Amino acid sequence: MASVTSTTFGLLVGTIIKPMQIAAMFPGLLMPIIFTGAIFFSWDRLSVVPVFKYLILINPLVYINEALRSAFFGQSSAIPLWASITGIIVFSLGMGWIGIRRFKKMTKK
Repeated sequence: MASVTSTTFGLLVGTIIKPMQIAAMFPGLLMPIIFTGAIFFSWDRLSVVPVFKYLILINPLVYINEALRSAFFGQSSAIPLWASITGIIVFSLGMGWIGIRRFKKMTKK
């Protein structure tokens, strides 16, 4: 499921960013996604910054990492596994739908 979400994200980004701007994608897009993707911290550790805690829920990487934590270490006090899986599915379908529409529009030109 994580690979499908990553693929749909790549399709979406590939239809938005022009080939000449690919170097700007790393600091402007990928670094914020990585650092807010709950890779280096668990989602529940952000309780001290509640606005940021809920703001990063727009990052699909949060759901992937919380699902992996739950699978490896058992149910934690962070996002429940069912909510993580739901988030992964919603983001995959949403980004895939938008990415495919944008790709079809690009190929008709």
